[in-house]
Amino acid sequence: ATFRASQGGPLELQLDIEGIDETVNATVFPTLSISTVGPYMFSDAVLNLAGNPYSFLDFEVIVDNQLIGDRHLNSLTRTALPEGGRLVQWTLNAPYGDSTALYGLAAAGVACTATFTLGARSCLFSSDRVSFPRQGPTVPDKGEIMFPLVGVAGRYGSTLELVVTNDSTG
Repeated sequence: ATFRASQGGPLELQLDIEGIDETVNATVFPTLSISTVGPYMFSDAVLNLAGNPYSFLDFEVIVDNQLIGDRHLNSLTRTALPEGGRLVQWTLNAPYGDSTALYGLAAAGVACTATFTLGARSCLFSSDRVSFPRQGPTVPDKGEIMFPLVGVAGRYGSTLELVVTNDSTG
């Protein structure tokens, strides 16, 4: 799953789904209730790193279960779809002048949250420990210097790499 949003746009979800077999049956899928209130917009998001709010050009969280997709054993079809591990990656781009404190952010990891709010509804992405390796800013020309942050979330105690809380009670 990839959650992403960028300036001027809505929060998007892209799913890559793998399966072992298929069943053609209309009752397999649940009934979805689509909100008519509107989408979460990036302009309504609050992003915090290490407890401090920052402004970013974009936001992306990737959850990759690293499925082993070639498990056929002695069969013509897939026999299993085991998980090979889990990767949760946060990617953020910020104007360098506004976020110089983020350079060399603790290698042990920092808390990261992104809260999208729409009226009384909210969606919170939270990772207790995201490690951002040192990566300098990109200086391609005379334009604004951008500072890319790409970090990997780790499990911290009993807390999962990523917790998503969707409060749709509003």
